[in-house]
Amino acid sequence: MTGIRDVVGRRLIEVMPEAHDQGFDTLMRNVMDTGEPHIGLETRIEFQRPDGVGLEYFTFIYAPMRDLDGRIDGVMVVASVVTQEVLARRAMQDALDAQAELNHVLESQQGELRRANDAKDEFLGLVSHELKTPITTIFGNAEVLRKHSSHLDQATREELVAGISSEADRLHRIVENLLVLARGTHGPLDSEPVLVDRVVQHIVDEHHQNFPWREMRVVLSGGAAMVEAQPIQVEQVLRNLVSNAEKYSEFGQPIDVSVRNADGQIEVEVGDRGIGFSAADESNAFTPFFRSKEAEAAAAGVGIGLVVCKRIVESLGGSMRIGRREGGGALVCFSLPSINLDHEDDRPPGTTRKSSPRKRARRSAPPGSA
Repeated sequence: MTGIRDVVGRRLIEVMPEAHDQGFDTLMRNVMDTGEPHIGLETRIEFQRPDGVGLEYFTFIYAPMRDLDGRIDGVMVVASVVTQEVLARRAMQDALDAQAELNHVLESQQGELRRANDAKDEFLGLVSHELKTPITTIFGNAEVLRKHSSHLDQATREELVAGISSEADRLHRIVENLLVLARGTHGPLDSEPVLVDRVVQHIVDEHHQNFPWREMRVVLSGGAAMVEAQPIQVEQVLRNLVSNAEKYSEFGQPIDVSVRNADGQIEVEVGDRGIGFSAADESNAFTPFFRSKEAEAAAAGVGIGLVVCKRIVESLGGSMRIGRREGGGALVCFSLPSINLDHEDDRPPGTTRKSSPRKRARRSAPPGSA
């Protein structure tokens, strides 16, 4: 910088020619015209240097100078270099801002960890309850048969065995769904052509065997519906959907299942006359562990069935949708890309199969339970 002896009494523009185009002459004229002093704190000035443009920060004091008659005849400018102070303060502020941002990220991550931990605890509680119920029934019925089988009549033994079978099937479904969630998006299974009509018929017959009092109304495509998948995947989706329809349907109301080939997609619909979906249900139905108050009041469950179905269907290149059924109830549909292979079936397209309720079998599970 220039020494003090070299600048006292000289014009600002002579000392700092760079100030000419940066507004300082305007400030001095204003002080001359108004007689009011001006203080410019930490004013930035650009200097031309051999290695480029340099920046310095000054605090300026502009004070009017008066002659013996009190008239303003000049402006005194006192400039102090404050570059180091400004840069140090800004570096400190940047560090504080970075620390605040880091604290915010850490708090956000801690919040996510807390929510994940809460979700884990809730999940373990739900799963423990859902696993305990069938295990308790299986264990209890097995103990009764083991200790008192010779003293029981045939009908009671059959009822106890039916209870074991039903709860074992329920336990199997829960475990299979949990396995799908655990696998996530880990590589697809080897696929093969699957006749959807056959899978639907198999699941419907299986369900009708377990719940003979439930009327199942089925419309098949007539054998033309074929997709690329593992049969067990399509079975799991259908079993979950039919099981949900059973859980939430009133006794005496039918469950409708249909298959159709439309625009290169095989669409499967499962409809019931149960509690249906509200608008909130439709937006949250595919959220893991979500269960509406109506669903919780109607039947036990973990809230992963539809999530599992959606993951399986999407892994096969398909899609799912849910909706409210006209006249009440729920309608769940999934579609998968169809494949074209020559296949003949003795049932013509559009054939409707209606299974009538048989005499209710003796079971430990009440109507509508799953």
